[in-house]
Amino acid sequence: MGGRKKDGKPLSLGIVIVLEAEVAGVEPRNVDGRILAVHRHALDGMAHEMDVPGLGEFVAFSHVEAEALAADMKFDAPTTGSQSGRWFESSKGLEVVRAIKEYIELDPDETIEIESPEAVVSGLSDLQRVLEAATAAGTRFRLTVDY
Repeated sequence: MGGRKKDGKPLSLGIVIVLEAEVAGVEPRNVDGRILAVHRHALDGMAHEMDVPGLGEFVAFSHVEAEALAADMKFDAPTTGSQSGRWFESSKGLEVVRAIKEYIELDPDETIEIESPEAVVSGLSDLQRVLEAATAAGTRFRLTVDY
């Protein structure tokens, strides 16, 4: 993790999917979560309109990730009461991703806070494929943030 590029500009934020166990033929790191991170507030708002959890509710860090992030950001890592180490059922994440994706696909003009609905749908489709494979394999997931 790092906060700035060599030219001094901030690195872009990205949502990363992490699986509890490896799933054959699936590489979660191939999901480009930058477009999802850019629109995370709008996506969570859509989810809440449909009474499903937002993607942000699946964000959790391992203890190692939390410590690395805290060191990088120069603050104390949480030791209790956090989402550290938490895993979520892939089927629940899949339900949310499908709902948000359908929301956008049904009426992309209604999603005015999203600059490029096609790119967001593509990012959600990548995430959906990983979650489908994880669900079929019985593997849990979490989302984390990288920059």
